[in-house]
Amino acid sequence: EEGFKVLKVYKTPENLIAISRKSDSEKNLNLKHKFKIDKFIENFERNKNNIKKNIKSYISKNKKIIFWGGGGFAVAAEYLYSVKSNLIEYIVDTDKKKHNMIFISNNLRIFNPNKILKTNPNLIIITSYYYQEIIKTIKKFNLKINILTIFPKVKLYKNNK
Repeated sequence: EEGFKVLKVYKTPENLIAISRKSDSEKNLNLKHKFKIDKFIENFERNKNNIKKNIKSYISKNKKIIFWGGGGFAVAAEYLYSVKSNLIEYIVDTDKKKHNMIFISNNLRIFNPNKILKTNPNLIIITSYYYQEIIKTIKKFNLKINILTIFPKVKLYKNNK
């Protein structure tokens, strides 16, 4: 932001896009846009801390954690939200084209969601924008699996069957 004048800000649930131009002084910075950027960063940090807090007990008890969603959002969960890939057992996705593929960055393999029935994980972190559909599918498995959504907000669903 330093040395730039923010001309326009577009905010979506997953992105903050700022259009700016180089300015001669910081006086040109539009405070309204600076506030939006600061608020976005504050919300992001709050989400990151909530995710960390919600998975902490699973990590300390060596429980199985998986991702549901084998796309770019899984990468974002790892790198933006600092969910360490070594804590994740595997990834599931309903897209058959992704089955048996491996993320190069972390060697996590993507499986058909039926793998959940065989391995019975303790926590599923939904790494997809289709979280509502996924929650419905998980509930059909009729297992005791807690679910953590990280989009559109961080929320832990306790599933006690």
